[in-house]
Parts: sequence; C-alpha cells; structure tokens
Amino acid sequence: MPGGIHRRHSLRQKGEQIVRVLTLVWLVAHFALTLLYVMPLNPMNAAMQPLLDSTIGTYFSQNWKLFSPEPLAQNYALLVRPLSDEQATGVSKDGLPSDGWFDVTTPFWVRFQRNRYSAYDRLTRPQLNALLNWLTGGSDLEPWQQSCKMGDTKACAFFEGQLRLVRVQEAAVLARAASAFCKDVVEPCRGATHVALRAHEELGIAWSLRYSAAKPAVHDIELGIYPIDPRVASAGIYLAGKHQ
Repeated sequence: MPGGIHRRHSLRQKGEQIVRVLTLVWLVAHFALTLLYVMPLNPMNAAMQPLLDSTIGTYFSQNWKLFSPEPLAQNYALLVRPLSDEQATGVSKDGLPSDGWFDVTTPFWVRFQRNRYSAYDRLTRPQLNALLNWLTGGSDLEPWQQSCKMGDTKACAFFEGQLRLVRVQEAAVLARAASAFCKDVVEPCRGATHVALRAHEELGIAWSLRYSAAKPAVHDIELGIYPIDPRVASAGIYLAGKHQ
C-alpha cells in the first residue's frame, strides 16, 4: 500500500511538471507570435503570415496603431438609398437621386456620445469596419499601400488586386446591413429591390481652427448598387425618420 501511494504521488508530480512546462511553452509561443503579429511588415512575419492569421489574427487580433503614426482625422458614415427596379436600371443614364438618402451610422454615434456606457458604438461597428476596409483595404494591406506610394510597382499591383477582393467581401457585409435597415424601416423601402450605398467622409478641422467658424470638408464616395437580400433578418435597431 505505501508503495502504491508513493507511485501515485510520483505520477501526480510528473503530471504537474508536464502541465507547467506545456503552459510555459504555450505562453512563450503566444507572446512570440503576438510580437510578430504587431510588428511592422518584415521578411520574418511576412513568411509566417498564414500562421499568424490563423492564430493571433483569428483569436487574439490586436491593433496598436491608435496613435501611431497619427490619430484618426476623419468621421465616416454609411448612407443608404433604397431603389426600385426602374430606378436601379436608370442610374447609368440619370445618375443616383440626390434625395432620399439615409444615414445609418451617425445616429448611433450621437447616442453613444450622450451615454458612454451604452452599446450604440457596438451596434454600428460591423458596418463601420466593413466601410473602412472597403475604402482602405484594411490593416493587412496597409504596408503594401505604403510601399506602392513609395514607387514599388509590384506592391501597387498586389495592393490593387487584393483591394478588389476585399471590396467584394465587404460590399456583401454593407449590403446586408442596408437590407436589415430596409427590413426595419418598411415605408421608405416599400417597392425597393436594390440599395445604393455611399460612404460619407467628414474631415476633421485643424486644432488651430477649433474655435473658428471653419466647417469640416466632406466627401461622398459611391460604393455601388446591390440587391436587397430578403433573407436578412430585421435588425430591430433602426428608427424611421431619424436617419435621413
């Protein structure tokens, strides 16, 4: 009996040692991969990109660029214009209507600024992330874009090709968001079969002009026309009359 107890105690100690070693190995590997993930693009992390994307990028995604190299200086909003079949067909000839656009982003930010403990920013984050990715290609393509701006023609070709793929993916997300909006606000979307999407960009005012009467410059960027997806469930978060 004492021999059996001793063996069990010895096995338990070995098991605990194995767990400690495996935990230490996991922590070292995790933080090493995290360091590679957040480092600027270099040959080492470029070669390991598939591994980094499938581990840190999937389960522990991080972005340490809030104030590096500079803070955000623009406000973005997604604008939606419901279109009938006839209107969607006539866009190539007559252009998009100038009225009837709905801002499905800004109202959430206004409410979030009024109550910082609310979840309004979370409600709009998926569409805003998709919008920024559509415009810029996302953080994964940023190094290629920078290389392109410095005159690397191969980087330009790669960036433009990947940007087209990203825009196809993110446009589907934005179209679903617009479809959910139409499910909520039934009357403005009555008879609509398509939605026109537009990115509204508002540039920040220089700090030196913060007390002046200067108004921010604004730009609208057309994102395309997409069919309304009837399979999308009603989001239940949009209110008619407060998004135009």
